[in-house]
Amino acid sequence: MNKDVNFYRGWDDYVNGFGNREGNFWLGLKQLHQKTKFGNTELEINMITADEVRLTAKYSHFQIGAGSDKYRLTVSGYSGNATDSLTYHNNQQFTTKDADHDQFSANCAADYEGAWWYNQCYHSNLNGNFTEPYPKGIVWINSHNSHLRYSEMKLRRV
Repeated sequence: MNKDVNFYRGWDDYVNGFGNREGNFWLGLKQLHQKTKFGNTELEINMITADEVRLTAKYSHFQIGAGSDKYRLTVSGYSGNATDSLTYHNNQQFTTKDADHDQFSANCAADYEGAWWYNQCYHSNLNGNFTEPYPKGIVWINSHNSHLRYSEMKLRRV
């Protein structure tokens, strides 16, 4: 939304959550796991690109694994007007600048100033640096402008 909260943080912050729920915040990996471990959860991601294009990506199945598995992402069932840039990260563990669990030889979180379920490294990076352009910014690789000025992730149990 804006640069009021720095998302380039370490593992403990991402596990526990940070920010202001009235503005920029990260719920926390522990909370995401608790909210998605029972039953089916849908994920809706709403984004606005730097050139004011509104995009939506919906996933009919979204689950975050336990801390013992580094909060592994399970996602499927894409629909929406944004390119599917999250399925590439399916089955990946969460990575931060101080906890490298991605599939790349270097640390994707450190290289791209974010934290995410990086593969080799990303097709999406919604926790990137708000003030930086691509490739270190908030990114969703799509057919429009890949740099975002706004993103939100919403969950719904079904």
